[in-house]
Amino acid sequence: MAIETPASQADINAEQEAQELIDRVMKQHLQGGGEVTPEQLAAFLRAEAANRSKEVQERVEAYIGTLTASVRTDVIKALEHGVGGQYDGTKTYMAAAVIVPVKGEKVEEQATEISNHEQYHKDHDHLADIKAAEDAVEDGGVAVIGGETFDDTEVVEPMTMERTGTEFVSGGYRDMHNRMGAALSRAKLGWSDLEKAIDARDLSIISDGTREKAKGVVEGQYALAA
Repeated sequence: MAIETPASQADINAEQEAQELIDRVMKQHLQGGGEVTPEQLAAFLRAEAANRSKEVQERVEAYIGTLTASVRTDVIKALEHGVGGQYDGTKTYMAAAVIVPVKGEKVEEQATEISNHEQYHKDHDHLADIKAAEDAVEDGGVAVIGGETFDDTEVVEPMTMERTGTEFVSGGYRDMHNRMGAALSRAKLGWSDLEKAIDARDLSIISDGTREKAKGVVEGQYALAA
């Protein structure tokens, strides 16, 4: 969403005016907990830019083009500091702060990753109830993978990041993803195995205890057959 480096003072002025217009429209419609769809925001921006110069309108249109191409959440809203997106079980949200056009920042790429992240949560119904594995419950978790106990967030978020990217998540989330990757490797499992268990709403499928019991049964059957 960053605008090209201006070649003249007129370009500088048009860029500044477009940026101020975008900021003002965002504040006007999002203050006090307000929310808008990407399409509504585009309409508000066009209406505000209608009586501006051609140069300003071109910059606003360029911003709108990037906005509608990269933001695929249901709505845009001011979220808590540090939160780029959210899924509440019904809607997916994009943080307004993410889509402010700041030079030098990968705003389009970030908005795309966040949109994909929240949509993955929605598509896979991640806020629905999920069965915890018995071997994890005592330690307050939902699954034991590779000898490590994970809670629901530590299961769902790494899976989502694996499918949608880790470039724009926090350091804590990136560490969470790496921990799960290492645990799956120790357990000789893949991300697709984790995804299937989550989608089945049953983490006992993938938990160490269940898999060890299943292995014991198979080995016992072999012993009886010998």
